[in-house]
Amino acid sequence: MSNRLRLGIILLFVVGAAAFLVPTIRWHVLLPEDQRELATSTRDQIRIVSQQRASKDLQRLLQLAEGSPQASVPEDLRFLRISARDRFRFEQKPVPSTWTVSDLLEGYVSQSELLAELEAYERQRLMDLKELTTRSLQLGLDLQGGMYVLIEPDLDELSA
Repeated sequence: MSNRLRLGIILLFVVGAAAFLVPTIRWHVLLPEDQRELATSTRDQIRIVSQQRASKDLQRLLQLAEGSPQASVPEDLRFLRISARDRFRFEQKPVPSTWTVSDLLEGYVSQSELLAELEAYERQRLMDLKELTTRSLQLGLDLQGGMYVLIEPDLDELSA
């Protein structure tokens, strides 16, 4: 077996191992503790949290629209432009070249429709994190900083 083939095989294994470790590193190192707690919660808790976040985002959009309707759409809510753009096209209205908060709100029939879109987005984000936990390696208690157990044999019992 040539050295190049050996090197190729070793590199292949290293790349494969790295591919399996990326979700683990993302989960244990890069993800904040509060996000990990949310991801490990139940589906009902995720639904409640996503409803709360969606209503906060909707209120923020409505306040922006009242204060300055020509304000640009906040960075974390730009995903809404895609479905608003599709609705503009469906209704055969001209699609805005630069999106403002009022344009975004005009793209939805009602606030409840916008709220449903926000809630679905938040729920999907949390469910993606929940799925990340299943793809990551689960650390044992010793690596989590958990409990340590020392086991000693009973020498008197063994000698009898």
